Amino acid sequence: MNSNLERQNENWNMMFKTFKNLIDASNELDHSVGQKYKQTNKSPTDATSSTHRNNNRENIVPSTSTAPKRDIRLDDTIPIPTKSSRQSDDLNSLKAKFDELQDEFSRLLLKKPDRKPLYSRGNFENQFVPTQKTTKTDNELLTSKSVPLFVSNQIINGSNIHHIQSFDQNEPIFIPQSSSSKIPLGIQPIWTLNHGSIVSAVAFSNPMKYVFTGGKGCVKIWDISKPLRKPVGQLSCFKPNSDIRTIKLLKDSNTLIVGGDSENLTIWDATGPKPRIKGLLPSFTSACYDFAVSDESRIGYSCLSDGTIAVYDLKSNILARRFEGHNDGVTSIGVNSDGTKFWTGSLDCTARSWDLRMTKQINQFDFQSHIYSLDFNSKNDWLAIGFKNSNIQAVDVKNNEKYLLNLHQNSVLGLKFAKNEKWFISNGSDGLLTMSKFPCGPNIHQTKQNSAMLSCDISADDKFIVTGSADKNATVYQVLY
Repeated sequence: MNSNLERQNENWNMMFKTFKNLIDASNELDHSVGQKYKQTNKSPTDATSSTHRNNNRENIVPSTSTAPKRDIRLDDTIPIPTKSSRQSDDLNSLKAKFDELQDEFSRLLLKKPDRKPLYSRGNFENQFVPTQKTTKTDNELLTSKSVPLFVSNQIINGSNIHHIQSFDQNEPIFIPQSSSSKIPLGIQPIWTLNHGSIVSAVAFSNPMKYVFTGGKGCVKIWDISKPLRKPVGQLSCFKPNSDIRTIKLLKDSNTLIVGGDSENLTIWDATGPKPRIKGLLPSFTSACYDFAVSDESRIGYSCLSDGTIAVYDLKSNILARRFEGHNDGVTSIGVNSDGTKFWTGSLDCTARSWDLRMTKQINQFDFQSHIYSLDFNSKNDWLAIGFKNSNIQAVDVKNNEKYLLNLHQNSVLGLKFAKNEKWFISNGSDGLLTMSKFPCGPNIHQTKQNSAMLSCDISADDKFIVTGSADKNATVYQVLY
């Protein structure tokens, strides 16, 4: 990435500057040591001339001897003349400066590239990010002749990045009210699906017949129209110990895209008794944290651990474009209705807006905590953001205002708007599932489990909710109106 090259160039420039200072200090030290050697090792002529200096200070006989040439070592014991303590202090200062520069140069020379661990609820090894490539596409939404496919973190048109002000809890605020009565009264659990490992990703089919649960290395398919003692299918997507982080079903209800701790996303044909793999979407990085699909299922957006967003043409299954700007892993994404604009949340504590056709970043909000979850209400231009510090913030994008919701006691790991965009749910590591009215209250319903809730989804008809938990189960809830 460009940011990696900039860091490497900065490191080499620092090494060069330190090495130059080291050479200068070495030359200055050698010169001072030579001068002190001359003053300390006097010749017989110097001894004779000292008598003349004592009798008559105007008749000074200069020394004609020179110090023998030899290599000066820093650990040599150098005699210090009694009449020049200032020169001794200067020499000791030069020696200390030389040692300091020598240590600094060694540190820079041995410095290793930064390696950031994967964003995870477990422990994963650090990994390097390999070279990234993009491919041209004929998709008109992804076609742009005037700009590069790889987007820089700089705002191309030079427009200002807007920042929103801090929320004052003591100041009364106006809460927009819903104009519809399609607000739930609550939820009730109806099914428990025993996945067998922590359930880090969940999804509904449309129409709502199947539930997909993702855990360690595999996705299991559950037919909720039949007894739920065991899954009706299983997709072996990644290595057994690799987390499934996101599951998305395309509009045809037959194609499933799975992302997680792998350099590739997998595409599956979920029809029939034996699902089969259809292809791969390369990400060229350690993990995909989240994935989104446009309403027409023509474009896919992948949030990657290296801080980039990969955009795919799902018709030809090619990587068409990459957006660069975040300084840490991108954990979540929300896309508008036509797929041309999207918002991303990151571990760098920023939420950023991107324009797909103009291929540039167009807005940014800065926060004080890592963003773990995010969804976008495209009808009203509102963001809902879940943070590591347990807060949820509803952001009015048009007016640059935000509202603080204290619904959780720990990290908010999942957040989802209902399809009618009148309410949303959130889940967290505190085991809470909350349902709130759009955009910021009141809280409609809250339920608690004995373990962390890691993921959530809402069915297309807004009648069911599914959550995945650390207790190795997924729970299906019915929404009550």
